[in-house]
Amino acid sequence: MRNTLCVAALCLGSALSWAAPTYQLIDLTPAEAYGAKAMGINASGQVVMTADGGPSSLGNQVLLWTAGQLQRVWTLPPDGRPAATLPSLADSGDVLFVDFTPGAATKRLNVWLAASQTTVQPPFTAAAKDVASAMMGPDGRIVATVITGYTTKTVYPILLPPQTYTSPVTACLYTAPNGASATASSTCVKAGVTGLNGNGKFGTTYSGFLYTSPGLGTFGSTTVKNLGRINGGNGGATTALSSDGKATGWVSTKSSGNAAYGHAFLHNGSTLADLGTLGGASSTGNGVNKAGTVVGYGANAAGAFRAFVSTNGAAMRDLNELVDPAALKGITLVNALGINDAGWIVAEGLDSQSRSHAILLKPVP
Repeated sequence: MRNTLCVAALCLGSALSWAAPTYQLIDLTPAEAYGAKAMGINASGQVVMTADGGPSSLGNQVLLWTAGQLQRVWTLPPDGRPAATLPSLADSGDVLFVDFTPGAATKRLNVWLAASQTTVQPPFTAAAKDVASAMMGPDGRIVATVITGYTTKTVYPILLPPQTYTSPVTACLYTAPNGASATASSTCVKAGVTGLNGNGKFGTTYSGFLYTSPGLGTFGSTTVKNLGRINGGNGGATTALSSDGKATGWVSTKSSGNAAYGHAFLHNGSTLADLGTLGGASSTGNGVNKAGTVVGYGANAAGAFRAFVSTNGAAMRDLNELVDPAALKGITLVNALGINDAGWIVAEGLDSQSRSHAILLKPVP
């Protein structure tokens, strides 16, 4: 039985230590992996992740976790040296990733199709030479930023439709943020696509007069919406969108535009709310759901980055404090990378040897 014979201060501390955890922690890291990172989660709770086998026979892999089962989407021999990056997934279970050999000239888009259990490589325009970044939306729509020439390094986004991934691509998604005419060699390079949802919306950076801020675009539109600024700050980007258009990312609080002074935000469709930090200088939102719950990472008072959660614009909470310490097993949650509408969160944890762990957090009923 719990001892209640204590002074008030000690009772308060005891009560805090006995507080029920808010989230159940599940470590998805394969036992034989040197490290793993959970990169995204879809509506049904499937998680896409990468795993590094190190010297083991696991190799470098892209994995899909579904209801306790891990499936290898892509793998390479341990000493093969090519690597995979930027994995994301659709609600259908299709997985997008970019594979490349470090030091090589080009990277390739790959889509693993859940229905056929096969991988296809979507085409580019004839001018495209390389992939700078790519992401897949919940509906399977893909946005990739490509490099068209190694001399000029011209970068512009392309759009691939869902499910087929073989139709002709769209060379430019939108015109200049301020409505000027667009060309693939100049205007589109001003703002890359940094977030994506399944309803035709994408996150980007708005370019205003002498400043930039988080932006929101719509496929087929000729302008980008300015989501707002904080304290006249210069800088920001929208990194994630919910299905109903809520947005998060980072917005600068100073005129320097430096992300080191950026704060995570929640934009609910009409107003931008500063979510602050965990006591340090900066924070960034990486995921948001329809309930307005934002997850990401923030600096604490000691300057260390920790995973956070914030609901409906409330002060952010350190996710490490919302999990049973016994379940953490010495792991520190340093970043939260996504959340679905059920409130399931994918996060990155670091153990005492600085090895990455792929973590799933599920709300305790």
